[in-house]
Amino acid sequence: METFTICWATVATHGDLWVQSHRLRHQAFIARLAYDVPSADGLEYDQFDTPSARYIVVAHQGCCVGVCRLVPSLSPYMLETVFPQLLPYDPPKRPDVWEASRITIDAMLPAAEREAALKALIVGVQQFGLDHGVKHFLGLMPVPIFKRTLMRNGVAVNILTERAQAIDGVTTAAGEILVDRATIERLVPTLTMAAAA
Repeated sequence: METFTICWATVATHGDLWVQSHRLRHQAFIARLAYDVPSADGLEYDQFDTPSARYIVVAHQGCCVGVCRLVPSLSPYMLETVFPQLLPYDPPKRPDVWEASRITIDAMLPAAEREAALKALIVGVQQFGLDHGVKHFLGLMPVPIFKRTLMRNGVAVNILTERAQAIDGVTTAAGEILVDRATIERLVPTLTMAAAA
């Protein structure tokens, strides 16, 4: 597994992976979860895919198998403009708070590779946070997904359950995803072992 940080300025270098990441998002959020969001030519996108966004992309044998979009809170972001009611405070506009969204792993991967891709994605997001002075990421997802994907892998998440609400019948909440070097130190050895297997 390889992890890349892609932005509009580096699309010329990683353009194919970037396009693949939007295709993977289409498979996950439109084809599988039936989100009512824009798409074109089998690619999913929305109003937050702007030059301020950064994309953590996990590739395996040249194919995108995982992606997370990161948007600085100084730019418009989803929890601020679409779901502010899920935050128990005014949406932050600070350089040390970013939003993590459109997190997905290729559902067609075998279980062990899916787990490795998820861990690589977590490490990539955490490393980005450390490199850019991020205190925490804001995320939005069903509470069980916070627990099954992030917290189970040792990520510290403050789930803001006081404002949780049912979306499509599933309890969904915002969460503060702490940036912590210890998370990387715990997960990196497991990635090495997975690569050697």
